[in-house]
Amino acid sequence: MRSKDVYMAAGWVDRQMTPPEFVDEANKYLLALRQLHPLFRATMYLIGSSRKQSEPLAQDLSNLLSYVQRFGWDDKAPKNWSTGVLADGTMSLTGTAQTGFMVSMNTTGAKAVAETMRLRVSCGGSGGLLGTLTMEFPSVGAPEFTDPAFVKRLVQVTVDCWQPESVKVVDAGFRQAVIAQTESRTEVVGWMNYFDRRDVDSALPADVQREAFGTQGLLTLLQAELPDKNDVAAIERAVRMYRALSPGQHLVYRKDRKKAGATSAG
Repeated sequence: MRSKDVYMAAGWVDRQMTPPEFVDEANKYLLALRQLHPLFRATMYLIGSSRKQSEPLAQDLSNLLSYVQRFGWDDKAPKNWSTGVLADGTMSLTGTAQTGFMVSMNTTGAKAVAETMRLRVSCGGSGGLLGTLTMEFPSVGAPEFTDPAFVKRLVQVTVDCWQPESVKVVDAGFRQAVIAQTESRTEVVGWMNYFDRRDVDSALPADVQREAFGTQGLLTLLQAELPDKNDVAAIERAVRMYRALSPGQHLVYRKDRKKAGATSAG
């Protein structure tokens, strides 16, 4: 049995959206996911920061816009980050947020019942990102989520729907093992990584698998098997990949990159 803490994270910047625009994009993504795996066709649960902000997502997705208006923005963010917030604390249909909308999915109930998906949508977030997607992979009963071919299809759907700058598939324990050697919590190297610019290719170590992905991107894979915190060879390869893409190039968003270019490594 593998770690229960494997997740996919994607992010993009400079893309402000109104609630209807965000929900339109989210609907397309959710419908595309349904074609990939039965887990995505089962009931999902919209969740918020409190129990009062939780409800089942309608199968026809008809309550997603209402939910986003009521709970889908970051009420802890500075007030000047959002426009269109009404007196009752909800957001108008024309409102926008400086840090955009976030989609977060995770699985629940593995110990007692079949896992279900919870969907959290919120406007705003930390780190100045204008949009993020995180999806925790199921820990039992769905071996497809450790199959590189299936995960690649999941990343492809994510890239097609959201056009992110980057996507990373990461085991949390493995990430901590890499952090221990790189001392960086922001420049993450995952098992599978997508970059939206192919110029990263020239900086990668020779033994990191890579392929052209989408219209302009590059996909990398550390190895065929999902690595964990005890996989010494994978950790060593990830550290070399991190060092090859430093300082601050490709592993962070372009708005945060340093002027110095990445150096190549063998």
